[in-house]
Amino acid sequence: MKKIYITICLILISTFIVSAQTEVLHEMLGNIMYVIHCGAHEERVQLKDGKYEEKGYIYIYYRDKYVYGDFNSDGQQDIAALYSESGGGSGTFYRLVFLINENGQFFHEDTRYLGDRVVIYSLKEDQGKVIIDMLTHAEGDSSAGPTKRAQYVYKYYGPEI
Repeated sequence: MKKIYITICLILISTFIVSAQTEVLHEMLGNIMYVIHCGAHEERVQLKDGKYEEKGYIYIYYRDKYVYGDFNSDGQQDIAALYSESGGGSGTFYRLVFLINENGQFFHEDTRYLGDRVVIYSLKEDQGKVIIDMLTHAEGDSSAGPTKRAQYVYKYYGPEI
């Protein structure tokens, strides 16, 4: 009986620790320095509480999905996370952002465009690549209604920024 009680306590404690670590990570990802690309122009903006809003110009949101992996092959765990951008119109443009670990600090170094109004089911890491299971637009789909389910593989190629 004592062993069962100790086992249950250890499970509860480990669940609490993982939950607390996840909350800290979501807070960090919601408060990063994010880089916007507008043609040849780039601008760095600070997200706060998962968003950056400049009325009438741009809206950026952290989408609560991320995955760990060693994307730049330096032996440290980096993060790939999901963000969206909008210019205030009907489009919501999803981006996969590679946040590279430099001595425990994460920097936005690379971005992959995923599509307009796509539906992201999951992000997974496999051998330094990100695999995204998502709905994207098939020929004939309306902009708001993607129907083509597929998996796409994304690789970090080095700093774009």
